[in-house]
Amino acid sequence: MQGAAYWNLWLGAALTVATVLAGFYAYNTVNHDDPSHAAMTDHRNWALVTAVIFWILAIWSVRAKWNSAGPRAGFLVTLILATGLLGVAGWKGGELVYR
Repeated sequence: MQGAAYWNLWLGAALTVATVLAGFYAYNTVNHDDPSHAAMTDHRNWALVTAVIFWILAIWSVRAKWNSAGPRAGFLVTLILATGLLGVAGWKGGELVYR
């Protein structure tokens, strides 16, 4: 089960690269007004912080796996917080699209 969790984290972190690139493309090419620009910038900032934290978690987990160490409390707490950030960034992105 722990192996599947690692693979999901690593795959998610890798796919986040394409997600960030697509987000920057949309941010720079979609026509929008000033309020929309503010909302897009807010979403971008939350999403970038979230992506960086998940990339750090992926690197952290690779190092832990190489050292044959299981997940530590700090890793798990950071993972839970990052999941919350992902929810906020997703909500803000949904608000951009549907409002």
